[in-house]
Amino acid sequence: MLNNFSISIRGIFTISVLTLKEALRKKFVLVIIFTSGIFLLLNFLCEPSSIKVNSNGEEKNVSSIGSYIVFILISFWSMAISGLMTAGLISDELENKNYIMVLSKPVSRLTYLLGKFFGVFFLVLCNAVIFLIIQNVLTIAKSGKFEINLWLSLFIMLLDFVLLISIVMFLTIQVNKIAGIFLSLALVVITTLINIPIYDSSISQSLELAPTKKAILEILYWVLPQFGTVFFQASTHVAKSVTQTHYLGYYSMIQVSVWIFIVWVFLSVLFEKKELD
Repeated sequence: MLNNFSISIRGIFTISVLTLKEALRKKFVLVIIFTSGIFLLLNFLCEPSSIKVNSNGEEKNVSSIGSYIVFILISFWSMAISGLMTAGLISDELENKNYIMVLSKPVSRLTYLLGKFFGVFFLVLCNAVIFLIIQNVLTIAKSGKFEINLWLSLFIMLLDFVLLISIVMFLTIQVNKIAGIFLSLALVVITTLINIPIYDSSISQSLELAPTKKAILEILYWVLPQFGTVFFQASTHVAKSVTQTHYLGYYSMIQVSVWIFIVWVFLSVLFEKKELD
């Protein structure tokens, strides 16, 4: 049993490394580096500005491209990378039938899936971590302040990254690359829009929804993956004056974790039954 476990771990590691190498050969990586560089340059050049952030009209200093904006850029850029890179790698793997060489060895299909997943996840994580390291160095150089809250926020956002990569893998394998990209990213956008009025009661009250529509909205909120609420929960650590800490944020981390488990159950079972040429 221990021997089989050891073989599986080595298989996951090997496939992850191969996936990472394959990803680094793609031109999209240059786009990632270039875009991240622009974000960092903008943050370094822009000066802080004051905006009104509460209902009393009290002004609090929030950097125009400060910690909160940096967090937003990292989060949404990482989500975009998760969707595009995952769909591209899995689609190429299926079209070129590279899986034949891997699965012909004593490697289970679940090990193969986990290897592909960790390869993409490591790429997304490295991009975010390198982004944050450079951001912290620039911040220390400008103000002498180390922004540890950005790291805590990133740690929470890992749940969203993991779930999105998993969903994209599932849709790409079961349908195709286009479905993997657009359906998954559409799910992120739609669920985030649904999450906003539920998470922020003031917005919910301003909408003045009919009881039936409000009930439907709440059902969708509790059933669909709470991508948005996890983001809001993570953002509270970098911009408490802009967003609020909410008990739903803690629940959303559990809910998204359950969704990750559900997606992987379906992904592993259906991929095991899928006929591969």
